Amino acid sequence: MTLDDLNRVDAKQFEMLNYMLKCKDMAEDEFNECYPDSYMESDFGFGKVIELVEGGSAIKLVRDNVDQYISAFVDRYFQQDRLQFNALYRGVEAACGTFLLDILTPEMAEGRACSSKQISWQAMKR
Repeated sequence: MTLDDLNRVDAKQFEMLNYMLKCKDMAEDEFNECYPDSYMESDFGFGKVIELVEGGSAIKLVRDNVDQYISAFVDRYFQQDRLQFNALYRGVEAACGTFLLDILTPEMAEGRACSSKQISWQAMKR
């Protein structure tokens, strides 16, 4: 997965990382002012901090490791996504068996789980 893949699913995180990439061209002291006390870890917006690399809580974010940070962030972001998908898959499989999973396309599953992306205000008024 790449930074562009992240842009397709989470524009806010993409913008944050893209800004960080642009900051890489700053002088070291300017970069450190933008990212004081930042380490190779993230909470992904959920509150619980996760190390992006082994020992990440002890590795300070500096200009020289921005690319490593972004790569690790994207990898961990999509790893979290895969964990959620696998848990959902196992739950549906336990409740419905594998037959349902074999016949549903991802679009059909999304439609069943999330409903329609278009809201009919006329139907809501009834």
